Amino acid sequence: MGRYLFRAKRELRGVVRRSFLDGGTQDRDLATGFRKDADALREKGLSRAAAVAQALAERYGFDAEHEDSETAEFRDP
Repeated sequence: MGRYLFRAKRELRGVVRRSFLDGGTQDRDLATGFRKDADALREKGLSRAAAVAQALAERYGFDAEHEDSETAEFRDP
C-alpha cells in the first residue's frame, strides 16, 4: 500500500514549471515539507505513513540535486 501512496502523491504534483536557472529549489522545499510530515507522523505513532513521507522526502531531495546539476552548467562560473 505504501508504494501506491508514494506514487499517487508524486503524480498529484502534475506538470512542473520552473525558471531557467531555478534548479532544485521547488523540489528541496517539497523535501523539507515531507521530512516535517514524516517527523509529525512518527510522533503520532503512524510509522507506515511516516515511512511513505520519508521516502517522498528522499526522492524530492534526489530530484533537487539532479535539477541543480542540470542547471549548474548554465550558471556563470
